[in-house]
Amino acid sequence: MKVQDHFEVLNYNTSVLKMPFTIAHVLITLILTILISVNDAPTSNIVLFILGSVLFSVLHWMGSWLFKRFSTFYLIVQLVIIFGVAMLVSDFGIILLIVYGGTLVAQSFYLYNSAKRFVAFLVLYIGSVIFMLSILYGQEKYDYAIFIFVISMLFILLGFATFNQKEVENRQLQLANKRIEALTKQNERQRMARNLHDSLIQRLIGVNLKMEVMDEYLEDGDVKEAAELLRLAKSQVEDSIIEARNVVDDLRLSEEIMLNPRL
Repeated sequence: MKVQDHFEVLNYNTSVLKMPFTIAHVLITLILTILISVNDAPTSNIVLFILGSVLFSVLHWMGSWLFKRFSTFYLIVQLVIIFGVAMLVSDFGIILLIVYGGTLVAQSFYLYNSAKRFVAFLVLYIGSVIFMLSILYGQEKYDYAIFIFVISMLFILLGFATFNQKEVENRQLQLANKRIEALTKQNERQRMARNLHDSLIQRLIGVNLKMEVMDEYLEDGDVKEAAELLRLAKSQVEDSIIEARNVVDDLRLSEEIMLNPRL
């Protein structure tokens, strides 16, 4: 499948993606809060870190709505929050850059309706992270931090790509089933239409002809022949009513089968 097809098939699903990411945010926030508290970090840093993490998660949940209205502003704000909280817990900043950044990258994949824009954002984020790591860790730990970040992001992207491919296949299967259902309904309606034309309508045409002939008999005073035609016409009308009911019953049954294939 082409990359662009992913954007046409998928959208950011709340239950599938948002909840796991949010759980990860909460766990990371709790763990890092404990760690920086143990390291005697200033209370103001702890409070700001918690507020920043909460704000990031809230904006993440509102991402679809915000992105439609303020796409660039939304991503910039989220990046600022990520880098800000990473600065507050500098010793563990790389964890936030990986987890929160991975969240934003995954979300941007779905929110951007363009492969080029997504790749551009990914390049921008990686470049920004490289710059941030140089600030957080200095020259001594910089190479090590870059290595950890790159390896972690590769694992995240690999896992995300695997999940994404399965999601695409599931959506394609659903779309294929809907197309099959639509074609089946169309074929069933066409069959019903042929039945109506081939039998019911022909019967009604026959009844109409008999009524015309019967009218001529009545004008000529031939009541006996008119009565015979009336009897035949009545019989054909009764048969037509039965056939019409059968057609309607078949149509209802086919609709029920479409709605509930187990029937």
